[in-house]
Amino acid sequence: MINFRDWTKRSRIGDKQEVVNFNLTPITNEMAELYHPIARQKGVKIINYITDPLMVRANKNQVRMIVRSLIGEVLQHTQSRDKIYIGYEQSPSKSIWIKITATGANMMSSMLELSSQAGLLVSSENAQKGQLALIRDYVEKNGGSIAINNPLGAGTAFRFSLPVAY
Repeated sequence: MINFRDWTKRSRIGDKQEVVNFNLTPITNEMAELYHPIARQKGVKIINYITDPLMVRANKNQVRMIVRSLIGEVLQHTQSRDKIYIGYEQSPSKSIWIKITATGANMMSSMLELSSQAGLLVSSENAQKGQLALIRDYVEKNGGSIAINNPLGAGTAFRFSLPVAY
């Protein structure tokens, strides 16, 4: 087994916190298009409600990885006729909450702990936890936070915040 945390520290995307103002909309469009063929094959529809310019301040490469990974995570747990929604809401605290929600997709609660333990080891049982921990790490490095809502039988909703561009 390899130490997942050590490996990611050595191979992180954009590890130097190159924080810039940028429009998030092209990234959500790109990631929705990337997963469209897989979703179509499964009979799942991806609906991106982020169509107007949405300016944030963060590391662009890390945000791309966050969006890509979260869409991929919920898509893995969807079934035919499920839908994945990508949206956002403005927060009064100068941040934007990006929402990636899937109907019908329930992930195991043990996978949603977003463990912060150092030295997480990669195996088939905890690789998903490791990826979610890395996502949380990237969100926090960009001044945001992440929340998960996973009500039984009602899908999975990931929400993460990013600072508004200034």
